[in-house]
Amino acid sequence: MKFTELKRALRSKIEPVYICYGDDRMVMEIAVSHIMEATKGELPEFDVTTFNDKADIADIFESLNTLPISAPKRVTYLKDFNLKTIKEQISDYAKNPNTTSVLVVTTYEEVQIDNAVMVDCNRLDKPILTLKVTKELKERGCTIDNDALSLLIDYCDNDLGRITQETLKLSANKHITLKDVQENTNKAENYNVFALTESLGKKDAKSAIKAIDYLLQDDSKKGVISAIYNHFHRLFYIAVNPLLSDDEVASQLGVKSYAIKVSRPQVKYFGVKRLKEILDLIREADLNTKTTWASVETYAYYLVLNILNKK
Repeated sequence: MKFTELKRALRSKIEPVYICYGDDRMVMEIAVSHIMEATKGELPEFDVTTFNDKADIADIFESLNTLPISAPKRVTYLKDFNLKTIKEQISDYAKNPNTTSVLVVTTYEEVQIDNAVMVDCNRLDKPILTLKVTKELKERGCTIDNDALSLLIDYCDNDLGRITQETLKLSANKHITLKDVQENTNKAENYNVFALTESLGKKDAKSAIKAIDYLLQDDSKKGVISAIYNHFHRLFYIAVNPLLSDDEVASQLGVKSYAIKVSRPQVKYFGVKRLKEILDLIREADLNTKTTWASVETYAYYLVLNILNKK
């Protein structure tokens, strides 16, 4: 089940087990709040028990088998759990759950539990975020230009928590412009490498130079070439494994599924042969920064210009 479907589903029926998984912390928190609201009684402090991942499994099951006091159902909330460690016990419970209890689990990794409602709390797509942010700003008496909102979402890498923090800061202005976002928003770490790759793919030299300029201003500029290599390696892996899903590629590369989802469209700019040549170029540049007198900046610009000129 998608996060966006949860609230409506709760109006129809409250299920006994919900597994909220994904890479967006705030989306997970909102999902949990929807479930809590749907099950809330007059004395919620007595009908909700929260456990962290160090909890004893016996205590969890004692909570699941305790009757509610003021609500129709009692909530047992396992917060930020490594579900793999208790998958067998939770799977067994889900086969025959207590009808007066609701088990809610938040976890960053998707671990399939049969008979449980799996709530996808990965980062939301731009159209959904656009509607959500526009509504929240309107409630604060603010408006935002379309291009400003689009850039804000990109800068924050679709992370709802980051977007919320940035809009709180930006809403000091009653109308938010593109310039406001450009000058006052903290960019997510991987946005700049993504923007550089997009410019290289479109052979937009002006934007590519601007992007590498920005990356080289950062305190961690020594890692710039490695960051560029990691991103192109990801694109190459996607290109040579076209039948693998985003989740499968993410699992094999050890990254979030969202990172694969947003990177996949960039593959079309390059193709397998060109990506292989670019990776060779980056390896050469990285080696030269370690074995010659030339600076990281010199080889970073050399790299960008060579990729722009590659056909």
